[in-house]
Amino acid sequence: MIIRFLCCLLATVLACAAPCRVEESSGATLVRKCDTYLYGTGGRLASEQAAKEAADCTGFIDAVVAAARLAHEQRGLLPPPGKVDEKAYRAFAMSFRWGVDSCLPSGLATHEVARQLRLMVSLNRELLWTDALTTLRFVLAELYPCTGASP
Repeated sequence: MIIRFLCCLLATVLACAAPCRVEESSGATLVRKCDTYLYGTGGRLASEQAAKEAADCTGFIDAVVAAARLAHEQRGLLPPPGKVDEKAYRAFAMSFRWGVDSCLPSGLATHEVARQLRLMVSLNRELLWTDALTTLRFVLAELYPCTGASP
């Protein structure tokens, strides 16, 4: 009887956790975390959770920007293992097969990407329901399209 109760309790906890995991990868969640990050850049991070969200935003943006740069340099060919975040890299490498490219400026700041992310999502509300990687990839492609010859 106790084992059955514990199994039911575990199943309930896992069922509640599953929607949270799905929500964590959405564009809406990325925007919320980047809002927390931008709010905290004025020295106002108040809690451990706020600091974690700010770190999630900056870490994610940095990984995706690195993957976009490497995918552009490699022209969609697979890089050496462990070079960048593989999921982000694959998203950008795939875009080359579709003729989509983004050329990021060398001094691109994480803070600027987070600010532009908020602006672009406010103008394109459908991005709130896409996954975070698709959202950021769209924003980078819109802001920094390649024009003319590739470097």
